[in-house]
Amino acid sequence: MPSDRSKTQRRLSAPCLVGRSGWMPSRHRPRGIMAESHSASDRRRLGALVAIALGATALRMHHIAYFPLSGDEAFTAVLANRGLPAIFAATTAGDPHPPLFYAALVAWTRVAGDSELALRYVGLMTGVLLIPLTWWLGRRLVGSIGATVAAVWLAAHPYQVWYAHEARMYLPTALVAALASACLWRWLERPTTGRLVAYIAAAGTTMYTHYYGTLLVACQSLFVVGLWFWRRRLGEQTEGGRLPARPWLLGQVALATLYAPWLVTASRMIGTYNSLGWGGPIPALKETLVRFTVGHTWEWDGSAAVGGAVAAIAAVGALAVARGQPSWLPRPAAGAVVGKRQAGLYVVGWALAPGVVGFALSLARPMYTPRYLMVSAVAIALLVGAGVTAGWRWRRPAGVLFCTMSLVPGLVALYNLYYQPTYARSGYDRLGSYLLAHGRPGQAIVLAGWTQQDMFWYYYQRRTPEPLPSYFFPRSDPIDPAATAEQLDNILRQYDGIWYVETDTQRYDPQKVMERHLTTSDYKAFERWFLVNRLVYYQSANLPTELAPAGPARFGEAIGITRAAVGPSSVRPGEIVAVEVEWQALARLDRDLKVSLLLRDPDGHTVASVDREPSDGFTRTSSWQVGAPVRDRIGIVVPSTVPTGTYRLGLKMYDPATGATLPPRADGRVDGDVLALGNVRVDGEPVRSVGDYAPAVRTDVSLAGAQLVGFDPVEGVDAKPGETIDARVYFRLTGAQPPMATVEFVEESGRIIGAQNVALAPAWSTASSWETGRVYTVYLGLKVPARARSGVLTAQLRAGDLRVPARLFSVRVTVPERSFVAPAFEHSVDARFGAIALLAGYDGPPPGAMTAKPGETVRVRLHWRALGETEVSFKLFVHLVGPDGQIHGQTDTPPLAGQRPTAGWVDGEWITDPITVTLPTDAPEGAYVLRLGFYDERTGRRLPVDGTGRDYVDLLGFAVSR
Repeated sequence: MPSDRSKTQRRLSAPCLVGRSGWMPSRHRPRGIMAESHSASDRRRLGALVAIALGATALRMHHIAYFPLSGDEAFTAVLANRGLPAIFAATTAGDPHPPLFYAALVAWTRVAGDSELALRYVGLMTGVLLIPLTWWLGRRLVGSIGATVAAVWLAAHPYQVWYAHEARMYLPTALVAALASACLWRWLERPTTGRLVAYIAAAGTTMYTHYYGTLLVACQSLFVVGLWFWRRRLGEQTEGGRLPARPWLLGQVALATLYAPWLVTASRMIGTYNSLGWGGPIPALKETLVRFTVGHTWEWDGSAAVGGAVAAIAAVGALAVARGQPSWLPRPAAGAVVGKRQAGLYVVGWALAPGVVGFALSLARPMYTPRYLMVSAVAIALLVGAGVTAGWRWRRPAGVLFCTMSLVPGLVALYNLYYQPTYARSGYDRLGSYLLAHGRPGQAIVLAGWTQQDMFWYYYQRRTPEPLPSYFFPRSDPIDPAATAEQLDNILRQYDGIWYVETDTQRYDPQKVMERHLTTSDYKAFERWFLVNRLVYYQSANLPTELAPAGPARFGEAIGITRAAVGPSSVRPGEIVAVEVEWQALARLDRDLKVSLLLRDPDGHTVASVDREPSDGFTRTSSWQVGAPVRDRIGIVVPSTVPTGTYRLGLKMYDPATGATLPPRADGRVDGDVLALGNVRVDGEPVRSVGDYAPAVRTDVSLAGAQLVGFDPVEGVDAKPGETIDARVYFRLTGAQPPMATVEFVEESGRIIGAQNVALAPAWSTASSWETGRVYTVYLGLKVPARARSGVLTAQLRAGDLRVPARLFSVRVTVPERSFVAPAFEHSVDARFGAIALLAGYDGPPPGAMTAKPGETVRVRLHWRALGETEVSFKLFVHLVGPDGQIHGQTDTPPLAGQRPTAGWVDGEWITDPITVTLPTDAPEGAYVLRLGFYDERTGRRLPVDGTGRDYVDLLGFAVSR
């Protein structure tokens, strides 16, 4: 049996498995241990790569179809739909891109369809596949740390995510360019025929995907030629195998042969293409810096500084890899014909050369835009990764700082990309949906701007079997005003109405020739912006018109109306009422005024309105010549949800700078600050309306005999006790008649402080006018309870078997300072207005002691005592009655100029109300009295004065003399 000594000697004489560092040298490492170590390391790396790829997928999938297609994406969809002949025609006629991407998309859409998601899925998947390819290249060119940083940087880069959400060839270009580089590098590691063929295929694909891919392939060829000459010069001093020149040259001949059929088209494009995005070399450089660091969606100042910081990190990486000396750079594979320095120079050249060449060419003929540099996206990411690695190897805090600086700004910009609607390419998806929902036979579509034709097809024409007739303008460049007017007139004569879609007006119609002609020829009834696209509807001028009540009318002293026509006088819900006004300047105006056309129900609620400048701003009031007529055509859409009834049409003019209205003057046609134009009867089945009258807040609450489908909120409103809040609600009638409901007012504590019974049917409606199944809009006049306390008050609707009340709105209540102590006053009156108010007295001149001149202001201060509480907000009229019995000056407002409505008075409180009334300049001389009283605006009923048999009180007899 061997002794313990001999066993020890045998152990000591065995090969040492542990080096000085405590780990066994690889040449002594047992093969089983090596395999186990490599397997664990590979699993960790693979797990990290899978995690990065999954993160990239999630970032790219999120909101991928949230924004509509851009114009370029819609062009891509059109080509994919029309097939290869259309692709060949487009790419040979001026489209600045080769045909391969479009051709591949044809095959893809035949399988996946042409939805926004399907079209963008190609960019998404190529962007995700770019991550592992970047990591694979990075491991061979800049090391493991740099490869991981580059993969993460690309995965979270907002510019990459932006183009993953775009159905264009930019991310596919980045992928095939990286694939061509990977194939080239594999051939340089071991030059075999199979690897050369793979490179030729990848390079050819790159060239046929984007023209900047041709620049990359040319740079790769120059790199290999330069490498061959360098190795030949050094001869035996170089390491690695032999670089075979003949196979490479044959491969280049094959590549040239492959691209030759397209070379003529490519050369023609280079000679004629002019990039609209080129703003000069300095702006182009700055934009490139920003796009490849924080993308499109950085909203704050300092984007150039952030871009400069990331560029500096990439520059550090470029210097490190170009020297080829850092120990962390990977060693070339055995037999490779390139070393570490050549690998670094290749990455730097790949990152810079295509952009530098394209930029230089653009100095003569612009053909550069930052997105074209997607061909170098992987190389730029590798340089950023190398810069972070260099910082990490130098000082770990520097590496952390570099990594943070390169990643965090992009993550911040990503948030804006996802959640800021301002970065939507267009609003054409909603515009197309609106046309589909509201267009009807007999109408046509006029489109101003040719750049929208592809989006118009994608979002409108392809979605309906019977699209409305469409006409694109302008027909010449620049636009010909006379020819355009004639062409538009020919269209207008054929249709009842015109939808006008405006895009890029500054480019196609800077003088707004088309819109001016349509505005003067037809009745503009609808307008809405969909981001950068505007939709307008013009009703045909062939509508029957009826003269409004005759008689002179004017607004203020400077604006007159010589003629007004309204028609038709009876319409169905959803139809349009046309108004034609002939204005005349009575005096020179130095400001631009606006006009409001109002359609009001019998209760005075405005159910529809049009607010704009006369002639829609094409003839502003400051440019009117005194005495010259100005024709103005306006259309107003009757909402399809209004109940049957007689509605009032009125006109108001105001100064937008101050909000002050110009008082109208016309015999028997004045309603406050509105000039009455006549009545319109609304009756019959609703038609498909050009307007959209959906509720702002949708609900689905079952009431007894009705379904509450929504309401328009009045959030953020400050109210006072007694003030009326008009809540507009929408309901679908499920029974024979609209039901009654109760509105409860609830304080923040949950305490109900008041309730009001309301009818969903207005008092002026008739029982036979309601139609089961229709959606109606009604106004609920809700009064804030008089005893409400300051704070937030919520109104909730309760009806029938509704267990949980439907919340309508919340308002912030501000309770005025109340006084329950009788004030001192100069003159006693003691006039009782029913059980509502006592006019105890007033402050002012004694009766008969005052003399005033025309144009002067009469002032008194009234002292009221509340005798009880009421739900009615009475108006206080104050008239200056002259010797002829006529009114010469008046005010009609709730007490305290509307600040203290009677519905907010509490029994026993005192209200002091200062009154001012101005005499007109033409007031006749003689004896006057100040006459006042209360009336209900809804019914016109006045409150009687107890014991007098009258419904008013006369105060302050005075004389007027000149």
